[in-house]
Amino acid sequence: MDLNSHWNAAIGIDDYVDQLWRKHRKLFTQYRDQTTLPPDVIAEIGGHRLRILVLTEPYCDDSTQLVPILWKLAHQVDSVELRVLRQNEHPDLASRFLTPSGHPAIPVFIVLGEDGHDRGALVERPSRVTEEIVAEVRGVQETHPDLPGIRRTLDRMPEDTRAYVKQHIARWRVDQHERWTRYLLEDIAALIPAPSTPAHAR
Repeated sequence: MDLNSHWNAAIGIDDYVDQLWRKHRKLFTQYRDQTTLPPDVIAEIGGHRLRILVLTEPYCDDSTQLVPILWKLAHQVDSVELRVLRQNEHPDLASRFLTPSGHPAIPVFIVLGEDGHDRGALVERPSRVTEEIVAEVRGVQETHPDLPGIRRTLDRMPEDTRAYVKQHIARWRVDQHERWTRYLLEDIAALIPAPSTPAHAR
């Protein structure tokens, strides 16, 4: 998929942060300041020129936590460039990255090659993060069986129960940030294309 036009239309990460509402900018800053990049993963990524295009919206909890990690990556590793597109302004691109239920995923982290074609994408969040969130929600369900509709999926829970679970997960997320930083960067590193082998070496 040739994404040169989308890359050229995207804005720099600092411009994106400047556009955030105060509430979203505060959360972005908190996670950014909490982020410590693992030296071993950074050494692996730093050996490549890497362009990452992020499709996002500031209301998304995953975006709030994960995009600041890449902000720090782009500011600490000279070979990494990060640009952002707002999902609601690019439905054509958003429609190419769907959740299992068929809805446009958010965020999407797309790694681009030198030619502007995508080399792979991380959709929503690392799978290991999803597994841990699912396990934590299950723990809330087991700990609070008295909450109305607690055994339903999150989107089908009564409003008060859903709000309780989401608030719990939002607080819990903060303590997982160091580990999730590693998950995200390892998954991004796995998308970096391997260098082509010179013909004389084959």
